[in-house]
Amino acid sequence: SNLYDNTLIVCDFKTGHFWTVTDQTMAPVHAESQVTVNGYYNKLPWGISATPSIKRSLTNGVSRIYYAPVASFGLYTVPTDLLWNPATIYNHSDFDLVGYRGCYSQSFFQNIHSPANVMFIQQMLANEIRCWNVDHHLNSDNVGVIFQGENDARVSDMTIDTDEFLWFFSGQFFNTYASDNPITIHKINTR
Repeated sequence: SNLYDNTLIVCDFKTGHFWTVTDQTMAPVHAESQVTVNGYYNKLPWGISATPSIKRSLTNGVSRIYYAPVASFGLYTVPTDLLWNPATIYNHSDFDLVGYRGCYSQSFFQNIHSPANVMFIQQMLANEIRCWNVDHHLNSDNVGVIFQGENDARVSDMTIDTDEFLWFFSGQFFNTYASDNPITIHKINTR
């Protein structure tokens, strides 16, 4: 995805062609773009996040892509069969709102574990990784916390390996005005 122009990039590996898809649900929600990090107010008016998640399906080869703008509390979905043809004319009704994760739940990263139908969501402001079973309605009551980090231990990337372990990386900020404590790069935070 490209969060700067609010597009999803689709690539056909068989032909080597690629094209972009856009919809208003991929754009930022400006009222939800305000965040406070380290006591400083910031605005992140960014669209679709860099890591759309795919829920694999065994029926007709059609899967669902889940995505969220960075500046949004919502989560959206679109079936992959709509994206297969670059000549498709999209309707706004093709892109569905799944639900809302809760207030101040802006996120850059998410990942789906397809066999279990569980999505893992990095929550930027709470320094948390949350989980949600995609078979249930999405609301703040159905989202659980599986990891909560210290201040500035923000998750900068997540992946699930072939042994079904969830791996995530901490992206600590180098804010000299926020702390006089040096950052130890050899310290393992969490495994």
